[in-house]
Amino acid sequence: MEQSEKRHQEELHQKQTELELKEKELQLKEKELQLLEQSIENEPEELKDIYNNVKSSVYLVYTKNEEGFSQGSAFMVSSNGIAVSNYHVFKNASGAILYNELEQEFLITEVLDLNEEEDFIVFRVGEGTTNLPFVKLSRSMPDIGEECFAVGNPKGLTQTLSTGIISSFRDNKRLLQTTTEITNGSSGGPLFNRKGEAIGITTSGIGEANLNFAINIESLELEKFINQNSIGTSTKITENEIKSIIESYYQVLDKGEYNKLNSYYRDNLKRFYSKYNISKSEAITDAMNYDEKYKITDKNTNIKWSSLEFRQDNLGGQVVNFIMDYTITRKEKNKPTSFVLYITMGVDENRKIYSVYENILKSK
Repeated sequence: MEQSEKRHQEELHQKQTELELKEKELQLKEKELQLLEQSIENEPEELKDIYNNVKSSVYLVYTKNEEGFSQGSAFMVSSNGIAVSNYHVFKNASGAILYNELEQEFLITEVLDLNEEEDFIVFRVGEGTTNLPFVKLSRSMPDIGEECFAVGNPKGLTQTLSTGIISSFRDNKRLLQTTTEITNGSSGGPLFNRKGEAIGITTSGIGEANLNFAINIESLELEKFINQNSIGTSTKITENEIKSIIESYYQVLDKGEYNKLNSYYRDNLKRFYSKYNISKSEAITDAMNYDEKYKITDKNTNIKWSSLEFRQDNLGGQVVNFIMDYTITRKEKNKPTSFVLYITMGVDENRKIYSVYENILKSK
């Protein structure tokens, strides 16, 4: 009896030991599986996959100026249409259109920030735009020697991929120096790290020396635009007030009563047609010289009030968009005399115009 009980206890002990061994085996297998999963997660994504993820956020930009047309690049940094580019891409532009990879057109509806010296511009496209593909912004500085790549539109060749490394920092780290090729038409596009995060705005290159530069994305402080609350209708400036300002402003221009413009403009205008950051006096002088410059003897405006769209800006004013028919009589023959214009106007909380520019939708 004692031997039987002893044997039984030995069998139980053996089974317990086997169970413990199996449990340890399972634990080891679970650890191996976790390590494998971590290894897969940490493995760098292939460049072709990263490129396919980010290319839809890069836009081709066409701008119009007195010398004709030029082109560059821009990219979205938020789903509701906030984009960035180089200032020099838009300098002296009287109109601009953006095209995505599907060749859909987008108009600029608001300039949020710009700096000629540091060569950047932040703007919004579309009205009520949502769900646009956008790039993620890097939250850390790249290292010298780190791989990077750019997506741009050199010479109009859209969605072009170029690769390189970060080769140095310049201007107190405001500029990233890179071997990634940046040529004419790529200006204003994104420079990415190998995670597909934007680290810079491609701005210039010296091809023969493999010297290329991008503005450090951190210097723009884009979070203040991306994280701002959605903009709604202003309670400070009513729709009727906006209509009154627009209507009387264009009546002054139609009648050539330029002495009255002093009461319409803010002391400094963020944009006045093809110019940025100009004084009130310069804006008035440009308006006064407009007829002579383009040899116009008569003009008339017809505002399409049904097209009026407006929303509050960051400072309590309004950004207004509307379509307007514009007809002129001019001395020069064989030149357009009828236009359909898409106007963007900024009116501050003091009812002063701080920005006004146009895109030509149609002419004949």
